Amino acid sequence: IENSFDIVSLLMMQNGSPMNCGDNFCVGGKLESEEESSPGMDAIVFYTDFANPAKQVYSWNEDMSSSINAFAEGKVAFFLGYSYHKEQIEALNPSLNFFITKAPQIDGSTKDVNYADYWVEVVSKKSNYKNEAWDFINFISKDENLIKYLNSVEKPTPKRSLIQTQYENYDLQPYLDQLLSSKNWYKGKDFEKAKDILNDTITQVLNSDNLDEDIKEIENNTNSRLDLTW
Repeated sequence: IENSFDIVSLLMMQNGSPMNCGDNFCVGGKLESEEESSPGMDAIVFYTDFANPAKQVYSWNEDMSSSINAFAEGKVAFFLGYSYHKEQIEALNPSLNFFITKAPQIDGSTKDVNYADYWVEVVSKKSNYKNEAWDFINFISKDENLIKYLNSVEKPTPKRSLIQTQYENYDLQPYLDQLLSSKNWYKGKDFEKAKDILNDTITQVLNSDNLDEDIKEIENNTNSRLDLTW
């Protein structure tokens, strides 16, 4: 599944998992009792149910093509992705007729929770052109310069100040509507390792023969392993 880490993180946050408890990772947050189910683990179980043959919602397995290919081939109804996936889908199937909408939210939720994916520009201290690099970052960060670039590539703004300016573009509205409610949670030093750990958790939940007994141990193991990457 493309963006599996992001999708599971989104489900966990929408279901009430704080993700971070102080300086530590926490799937469940503060529970009233040890027996109470964890909102984070409940979200992971919900996610894995779609790959569990014993569940009514079973619809996915490892023999199927990647989620983005399946969508481009018209084999699935929707694909959870980001603005940069639009070009990839169009390249895979130029004749595919699809539209973009906001990420689903939990029914009855009082506020939207969305997940952010972004890149941060930095300048290497070893560069021979540090001043020039910082000059360019400062230049492109100014609203009047950034909006020209964004309009030319039809990408949503990362800046609050340009949301209203871009809102005239109908195709960008779903992204813009989610900007102020989008966030992510990982603040550690090894993001790739964190993704591997969460994927391991998904596999453990899916492969468990007695999930009711195993789920607390899986949760504690996930918390401990992710803490080591902080």
